[in-house]
Amino acid sequence: MAFCPKCGTQVPDDSQFCPACGAQVGAAEQAPQPVKEAEALPVFEEEELTSGQPWSILAYLALAVLFPIFMAKNNKYARYNSNQGLLLLIAGAIGSVITPIPIVGWICGPAIEIVVLVFTVLQVIAVCKKQVRRVPLIGKIQILK
Repeated sequence: MAFCPKCGTQVPDDSQFCPACGAQVGAAEQAPQPVKEAEALPVFEEEELTSGQPWSILAYLALAVLFPIFMAKNNKYARYNSNQGLLLLIAGAIGSVITPIPIVGWICGPAIEIVVLVFTVLQVIAVCKKQVRRVPLIGKIQILK
């Protein structure tokens, strides 16, 4: 099989275009693009996913993020989701702080809070499915180690 020179996706030999990004694929086989370590999602064992799931849901419920931070320190899945929840909490706080600012705050503050709410719901759904997802836009920031 060939690999797309643009995104690294495997492409069937008879394809002229990448099914993922649409780039033209040459006749020569290309090496897959390595995934940068910062972009790779962590992998957790099933036991860790199961035991960390309730804590991970709490991580997305505003100040309840403190419970998994302090009570589930040894569960890597709960810790990962605590970091993501903390990022959403900070983003929501920024939205609340800028809301009273005339004109710009009146528009951007509520918009930020709506986006945070949508991302929170998506993250909780992912945790219920035992999936590992990063919060869009801000999920690569690591506050908790």
